[in-house]
Amino acid sequence: MNALLIENAEGIFTGLAGDAMRAQGSIRIRDGVITAIGVLTPESSERRLDASGCVIYPGLISTHHHLFQSVLKGVQAGINQPLAGWLRSVPYAYWSKIDEQALAVAARIGLAELLLSGTTTVADHHYLFSDTYRFDPAAVIFEAARNLGLRLVLCRGGGTKTSHVGGGDGAPTPVEPLERMLASVEACAQRFHDPSPAGLTKVAMAP
Repeated sequence: MNALLIENAEGIFTGLAGDAMRAQGSIRIRDGVITAIGVLTPESSERRLDASGCVIYPGLISTHHHLFQSVLKGVQAGINQPLAGWLRSVPYAYWSKIDEQALAVAARIGLAELLLSGTTTVADHHYLFSDTYRFDPAAVIFEAARNLGLRLVLCRGGGTKTSHVGGGDGAPTPVEPLERMLASVEACAQRFHDPSPAGLTKVAMAP
């Protein structure tokens, strides 16, 4: 059993309604689940974490992210662009540079940035899927989230019709036949979707 006691926090925001929103004391965690909040006596089996000077609050939720774009922030063509111009000049133009390694790095960068802001649950809308890929983008993103301990909802996008937008190398956006997309979403859900309320991984279709 994994046992942790977080103690000595300046304040605890529980996420509950009314007077129960704020608490003092300690937080007891068993196997990743909070079991008690308040004035608690340490137990010998517990690892103790001193939170002196800190405030504890529930993890934030990012409801719409594009993790793959994390490695594209420094593209010169997009600097100081408004959103519409940036989309044309950067992600739509340079999507073909996102191979398996670049996606893994991008996902780790994006998730680490979110963690540092207090975010622990991320909904990532990923739409770069192709019937020519030799890797599974969903698996790469879920692996990055697992390694960092975040909850992840993969909003599995994609497209059946290509378009030529932006600059960059001019590569048309990736596509996959509809039947292949549907089969891929089903396979992704079977592999990664945890239907339990406390499940760390979820899959949603977002074409």
